[in-house]
Amino acid sequence: MPIEDYIEAGLVSPRKTGGGLFDRMRHRLIFPICDALGRPIAFGGRILPDGTIDDKNEAKYLNSPETPLFNKSATLYGLHLAKQTILQTRTAVIVEGYTDVVACHQHGVRNVVATLGTALTKEHAHALRHFAEKVVLIFDADDAGQKAADRAVEVFIGGTLDVTIAVLPNRMDPDELLALPDGRQQWDGAIKDSRDALDYQFDRMKDQFTDNDTVAGRQRLTEEYLRKLAVQGLEKMSPIRRGLVYERLAHLVHLDEKTIGQMVSRLAQSNRPAPPKPKPQPTPQHPGGPEYLDVMDGDPALMDPDMPHPSDLAGSTSGQDATMQPSQAASGMIPKVRSRALSLAERQLLGCLLHRPELFSITLGNGHAFEEAIIPGDMTSDSANALYHVVYERITAGDKLRLSSLLMELMETGRQDLANLLTQADADIEKLGLTEAEQLEAVFRQAAAKLLETRQMDEKQETRNMALSTDSAELQENLLRQLQEHHRANPSPVRIAGISRGKS
Repeated sequence: MPIEDYIEAGLVSPRKTGGGLFDRMRHRLIFPICDALGRPIAFGGRILPDGTIDDKNEAKYLNSPETPLFNKSATLYGLHLAKQTILQTRTAVIVEGYTDVVACHQHGVRNVVATLGTALTKEHAHALRHFAEKVVLIFDADDAGQKAADRAVEVFIGGTLDVTIAVLPNRMDPDELLALPDGRQQWDGAIKDSRDALDYQFDRMKDQFTDNDTVAGRQRLTEEYLRKLAVQGLEKMSPIRRGLVYERLAHLVHLDEKTIGQMVSRLAQSNRPAPPKPKPQPTPQHPGGPEYLDVMDGDPALMDPDMPHPSDLAGSTSGQDATMQPSQAASGMIPKVRSRALSLAERQLLGCLLHRPELFSITLGNGHAFEEAIIPGDMTSDSANALYHVVYERITAGDKLRLSSLLMELMETGRQDLANLLTQADADIEKLGLTEAEQLEAVFRQAAAKLLETRQMDEKQETRNMALSTDSAELQENLLRQLQEHHRANPSPVRIAGISRGKS
């Protein structure tokens, strides 16, 4: 391998003086860092306790630098070893570092992973929701633990995962606890008794109320807390869960639940930036290649026959430019186009997998496997998510995917809606009249890119909204850093899909 590859991978670095290279992980215990499929993508190193490295400026733990394959803000250490047990228990436990993960697995606790020196991110949540229904965070009962709980709520509040906080007895490390004669029993008890992450925030607010007995002070605390919950996405919660939160808040601040709900809605509305004026939509140009493959640009050949092209939405008369008008944006026509384009991309994705299940194992342009990039839950409709979950489980289990048998199973179990969607997905691919396997793969990659593009846009906008809603310079800086990390972790969907535009 060329030495440049070793440098880019972060295995060696040029010396600052004297020329030559040095091993970045010298005199360290090496921990291979793998992706969810078990492929090595980076290394972590812990200084050995032999005194060889005595520089106090040297970090105790060191990870490989970020590369096209490794983004520490999106990687969970040990996930490739833990995912089977997580699937079985539907619970993932997150600890602080590699050694904690190793210790837990050595003691038979195998549903444990760790972040790589970073706070929890939305990418971590996205990776876990494929395998788990519940996430338990092991934190210390101190200020750092409280801040971690706050971050957990911020990351998970609008999702489907239940997030709880567990504190180990006597602030012991997992290795110390599990080494005790009854360590496994105590561990299981701590996990069972873990508390909802929101409860941590409620307790903190309750303590602050106790310290501040003025009406004005309590009003300020209440509004600050509700504003934070609104920014974090309280309105995205399921109605039942949101109702429980309102009930707790109402009891705490001595207001009725309806008033709490109105306050949250008002704060959420005030935090939303004004929508940008719609820009004219140019007619897509296709310099080469099969035009029907360009899902990213909303090519008419990939849309439903009755679906309006963006250039048709102006309501213009002869002689007028076919551009979107503000009134049309306000009337909801733009979201409709987006929704229908996404629905088509989802059906094409499902149809391609039905015709060629081996596409499930392709590697995208950024080196990540497709099965990691798009998981059940990423679709925009419940029916598409449900059908993709069925297809996903069939493929990962190694079962054959046949249209006839799958349709029969869906209809026999009363899922006529999924059977209809499956039939439509198959028809969408058939009507393209593709004759080459490469053409089908190109459609598949473009459909995947469309879904990834939408997810990235939503996540970026959510972070921007949070930054705009706060006056805290520190929080704005943190959110900006998150946005930059998100950008590095998520290259353009066209690049992710491994597509070169304008080439035949």
